[in-house]
Amino acid sequence: MTLRSEDSRFTSKYHSSARVRRCDGDWQEIWLRIEYEKYDPTHLTCVLSAHQLKPEDIIQPETSECHIVARNPVEHPITIWGINGWRSDRSEVELNVFGADIGCTDDPLPAGEEVSVIVQLSAGKVLEGMRGLVLNYDGTITHYERAEANKADKEEKVIAWEEDGVKTEARIFYQYEDTSVAANPALLRIACPSFRRWFKADGTTSLSQIMDKTEEDAGDIARLLALCSRERVRWYEIEVETVNFKESPRLYPRAKRRGSLSHKSESSKWGDPLIDHRDLIDGGFKRLLDAYRASKYRKALQRSISFEVSSRNNRGLDTSYAFCLMALEALVNDLTEQAGSATTLDAQKWRKLQAELESVVMTYGDQNALDRAVIDTILKRISELTRISLVDAVKQQVDTWGVKIDDLWPSSVGFLAGLRQSIKLRNDLFHRASTADPDLLYENLFRLRVLVERFILKVLAWPDEKIWVWHAQEVKRVNKASESKS
Repeated sequence: MTLRSEDSRFTSKYHSSARVRRCDGDWQEIWLRIEYEKYDPTHLTCVLSAHQLKPEDIIQPETSECHIVARNPVEHPITIWGINGWRSDRSEVELNVFGADIGCTDDPLPAGEEVSVIVQLSAGKVLEGMRGLVLNYDGTITHYERAEANKADKEEKVIAWEEDGVKTEARIFYQYEDTSVAANPALLRIACPSFRRWFKADGTTSLSQIMDKTEEDAGDIARLLALCSRERVRWYEIEVETVNFKESPRLYPRAKRRGSLSHKSESSKWGDPLIDHRDLIDGGFKRLLDAYRASKYRKALQRSISFEVSSRNNRGLDTSYAFCLMALEALVNDLTEQAGSATTLDAQKWRKLQAELESVVMTYGDQNALDRAVIDTILKRISELTRISLVDAVKQQVDTWGVKIDDLWPSSVGFLAGLRQSIKLRNDLFHRASTADPDLLYENLFRLRVLVERFILKVLAWPDEKIWVWHAQEVKRVNKASESKS
């Protein structure tokens, strides 16, 4: 497979003669063209050309995939996946796709074969390395001099770990591209957040299996980098190759999975991280990753992190506010359910009380000739009476996990009153399309974000002294402003 770049647009192109599997099981000869911008994860073009080619004949209806065997440089499979539309004429079909797998075979790699994997990420500012000023948990400030590290001939440490013989390194890697400025030649240095891993094949694992396992791992790694960086991080390309591929591409395999993101991350490029780079090196990130994978609340953590990071994606204030409360509810509801404390009565007592309440409602409805629809609505609401409120559930869980809450609202307001106010603001906004004080939405958004982050880190057993000391600086500012107004 030959990918070449055009200097003007940095476009990678893959062209090959191929055959596509039709829905009736036959194969049809085509010319295949796959193109994408190397540094733009939102762009992916896939075009199939042949006489009388019809998209409904080649797109598998069960999977929304298209299966192809290409011939450049040797025969290898290509799967076009996530097909959600197309444009076609009599000789060409352009597919709207989420991604493509190129060369992902099911043949096991030879035992001992050295394999490298590169995963490109959409963002990850926590990978940038040490900061000039280090703000310590105890309030002291130290200055990290890169020059001092260079004098000692030491490279700055990167986030790295090893498990089961697989070495992984996450950092900012750099690509270099020739270009020109006016009539002058120039060299572009492009920062690419990514992680890379190296290992030896065990003789039983295929390229497709390596790709699937890497994608699963990439989801976990990207999610935790997003939490630490306070910005959305997603993978968009996975490349697997053996070290000898570049010398003999016909003998040694290579595979690529290219995804297409719906839009670029729009998180703010400014602001402090939640966990800094210095606390993720020397095994710090591995500790966080292990805690996440081993947690019995993993699914709740996944949802909560995704919602919290989405609240920072430069969306409208109302949308960000809703996402942040969704992050809190996703985590608290799961913790409460698993603790068996989501209801005020045990199941047996509640069933008895529920039956009596339903009987009273039915009798009252019959005696007062209430409409059946009204009675049904009331009966549905009865089942909600036994659940504890969100405020009570949050308070119960912050006490259980020891989450710091006394600095989130001014002392004149307090945590419980502030939380009730925050939830009421959300309910008024989305159920009544009104809000008494827009400024409170803005202020409480900062408070809720910090609450969710602290909650997540407690569940992950992350030490308090390894949280970036200025992570809650916005809360201090809004509380000071709030107190000055009152």
